[in-house]
Amino acid sequence: MQSPRVYVAVTKEELAALHLLQRSAPRTRVSSHALLHLVSNWSAAQNVIAASAPPPLPRPARSVYTDAATRKKEKRQKGSLLPRPGSAAFVDPRVLLETMGSSAGTHERYAGPVPTCPRTLDDPAPELTREMLRVPTSELYSAALEAAWQELDGDTEGQRPTPDRVAQLEPNSKEYSSPRPRHYGPYAVERASLDWSYHVVPNRARQALQDEIVSLVLEKRLRDCRDAGDDEPCRVFEAREGFREGETVSRVDEEDMGRKGEGRPGDKGRPLALFTAGGMGAGKGHTLRAMLRSDTVRLPNNTVWIDPDALSRLLPERPQYLKSDAGTASALLHPEASLLQEIIAAVARQQRRSLVVDGSLTDCQWFEGFMRRYHQAGYDCEILFVSAPEEVMLQRAEKRAKATGRVTNPEAIKRSRIKSPECVTALSKPGLIRRVRLIDNSSDLGTDPNSGPTTLYDSALDPEWPNPHTDGGSSAHRRGINEPGWVDAKGFVNGELVQGPDGRVRRKDDALRNNSGEGNKGRL
Repeated sequence: MQSPRVYVAVTKEELAALHLLQRSAPRTRVSSHALLHLVSNWSAAQNVIAASAPPPLPRPARSVYTDAATRKKEKRQKGSLLPRPGSAAFVDPRVLLETMGSSAGTHERYAGPVPTCPRTLDDPAPELTREMLRVPTSELYSAALEAAWQELDGDTEGQRPTPDRVAQLEPNSKEYSSPRPRHYGPYAVERASLDWSYHVVPNRARQALQDEIVSLVLEKRLRDCRDAGDDEPCRVFEAREGFREGETVSRVDEEDMGRKGEGRPGDKGRPLALFTAGGMGAGKGHTLRAMLRSDTVRLPNNTVWIDPDALSRLLPERPQYLKSDAGTASALLHPEASLLQEIIAAVARQQRRSLVVDGSLTDCQWFEGFMRRYHQAGYDCEILFVSAPEEVMLQRAEKRAKATGRVTNPEAIKRSRIKSPECVTALSKPGLIRRVRLIDNSSDLGTDPNSGPTTLYDSALDPEWPNPHTDGGSSAHRRGINEPGWVDAKGFVNGELVQGPDGRVRRKDDALRNNSGEGNKGRL
């Protein structure tokens, strides 16, 4: 077996090559979730994706794809992300992966010494070498790496495990020949429910430190989100869900929302899963905190706020990564932060805690499955989509990089701004999502009371948006409640659509002709 390599897709052609490897080689260890994450969230474009080197791939004969009917059928196939062999855009993945530049690069699975994990968050992080600072923290503290070193039985002078052996020892519950993942601590059950063909299993010491981070987020040791900074981990304490005065409509009211937890005797209410959406630099956390302060959004008491960026700032090794290379630090911390996010979300679901998942919402397929688990568990799922002009998002990212050290590729920002509204449209199904709000955050909050986020659309005010608990699949609506496309997020972002005072969505040109002004674009 050849040595496992780490393939990092930066361009669409590189991504296409990885995707083709996955489809053509059974031993390739690149999950569909990882590939979709790269397509949709380009801030993670430098994240490590471990893949076993497949055998050489023969180029299919071009004549196979010359038939027009065949090409049309192939184009309609679900999940087709690749240029077809025989087309001008086709790139041989063998050649492409051999010629990836330094920004994409390939390297073997880390097999160097295992750093000593801090016992608590109060302990200092170990001094990492330059070699260690080039790989994700998830690899440094992996159970496979620790097991590979233990196999040397103390005879480590002048030798180290091979990258091949580290990859072979990586636990994977979906592969019979791989070791079984071992989970410890108070959240072992939640860890066992995750996809370990995607995540790297941490060693026992790292799991203990991660458990402390999980407990920190779940317990009342963080500031209230209304008082916390935009880049600070926080919690929701005293607020309650509801509509602000004058916002209630006859079709939807506070009791119907069912999240106050103070309803009928014995009724604990339905917990809320609120998913923020929007490109990087749109100001999602900033906007939601502003809406909390203005009581436009009232989250249930004891809501858990899950922000992968805030979680990465809790990792003890972060300052060293920033000092070594601020441009890659976020990507190398992201795999472990994503694991923490899923553990916290799983614990919150088990405890029936409401939660805010702060992210770009650009991985449509994965998030639909994620949301559906909460919907089936009795949660009300909501989407809060925040948008801003591209130049504003780039300026904010540059400002944030200077303040926090978090550097984001401008191209990643542009791609996330395009992908996020597409996913919001795909996920906005009344049978899955209780409420959708689209917010314009073009101007930052300041002393001017007229500045700040504005509401473009609210499904709670839209008479066309059905209540799945009462309306069911009524034919009176233009499509089924489990079909996508109820909200055209891109149309609102591009200024083509407005929501009128009656809650109905119209094209902006038609609204202006009818003297309807800007519709329901009210200040928060």
